[in-house]
Amino acid sequence: MTLRTSPQSQFNPGALCVLVADDHDYMRTIMIEVLRGAGVGRILSAGSGDEALELIERYEPDVLISDWAMDGMDGYELVRAIRASGRTNRDMPVIMMSGDTRRSQIDE
Repeated sequence: MTLRTSPQSQFNPGALCVLVADDHDYMRTIMIEVLRGAGVGRILSAGSGDEALELIERYEPDVLISDWAMDGMDGYELVRAIRASGRTNRDMPVIMMSGDTRRSQIDE
């Protein structure tokens, strides 16, 4: 008996739209350059949580990379707002960045 499986589709970063949200220009620039180097097709940039929400509504990115500690709406509040929304992409994957190493923040 031969077991046939369908070939796995290959990951294509060029098809991804990634939103980078960080209130520090330098960190956003670093993340954008890393994503470009990885071949990500479309990269959006937001300097605040509020701006990120606007971009999410307008462009529906596939992935969010967000800083935890931003002025105004922080990364945690941003993710809560996304998850509580009625948007079709409210379950999008989120990568949260932080320089804070406190266990309580990591658990949150």
